[in-house]
Amino acid sequence: MTIQQLRTAIEAARTGSITRAAKNLYLSQPNASSVLRTLEQELGYEIFSRTNSGIVPTEAGARFLEHAKIMLAQMQEMYAIRDQGRICRLRLGVQSFSPAVEAFIRLVQDYHDCPSAEFKCVNISADGGIRALADMELDVVAALIAPCMLPAAEQAARNQNLGLHFLHEVPASLNLRRGHPLLEKLPPRSEAFDYRLLEAYPYVEYQKLPTRTDGYTTISTADQVRYRYRIVVDERDTRCRIVGTTEAFSIGCRLPQAVRERYQLECVPIPEQSMRLYCITRRGGKQNAEVARYLQLLQEELEEKDTE
Repeated sequence: MTIQQLRTAIEAARTGSITRAAKNLYLSQPNASSVLRTLEQELGYEIFSRTNSGIVPTEAGARFLEHAKIMLAQMQEMYAIRDQGRICRLRLGVQSFSPAVEAFIRLVQDYHDCPSAEFKCVNISADGGIRALADMELDVVAALIAPCMLPAAEQAARNQNLGLHFLHEVPASLNLRRGHPLLEKLPPRSEAFDYRLLEAYPYVEYQKLPTRTDGYTTISTADQVRYRYRIVVDERDTRCRIVGTTEAFSIGCRLPQAVRERYQLECVPIPEQSMRLYCITRRGGKQNAEVARYLQLLQEELEEKDTE
């Protein structure tokens, strides 16, 4: 049994497709199929049932995959022995939430004299972060999850033997340029927040932290958000520049004061809507010093944000 066989089986189960697994692992489709057939022959039972819509694990296959993930993680730990004592490492997944990113920058500054450091920060959705943690690609994820979606996120985390740890309540807000006509019609200048007012204006949807396309960050009133047309971007600076220079609006977390000043933006709280920041980690794993330090810095950033 080889590492390639384990990786191929795990990726095929995750994607539900041998073709997609092969593409993600940079294998040809015939090669990936051959790897799985050889593995099944070695085991003496089928891992997957083939259907017209893809592949699904058999009962025996599901049990195999549980062990395969553990085996792959242990193999990776064995190969990492050579690096013990000299590598400071943190592989972080975030959603471009300002305090989470600032905490990572401060961590990098803390370790600038470390001769052998390996730091990685990727912009990833909550569900993508859960998959990456389960596949040993990340060490920790700072994820924003809407309260109404918490049960689904908790179940997804349990399925992958991960733990969710609440860190902070993050109010949701409507972001507009200063001087936008809507500001005269929304709280605190009016008594009620009327979603119908948004229908006349473009909506800038942030691909990595949207109200609609990532299930875990879907606010409960997302179906009330109407717009003239939609603009999709995947980078915060672009979104802020569009909102700060046009009549478009965006929905997300309340922006830090420095960001609001830079782009000349106003944040209008959306009544009774918020997201919660969670730290997601693997259960039972030893937390390294870099993860612990990052979480400490993140708490400091959150406390500073609350004083703005």
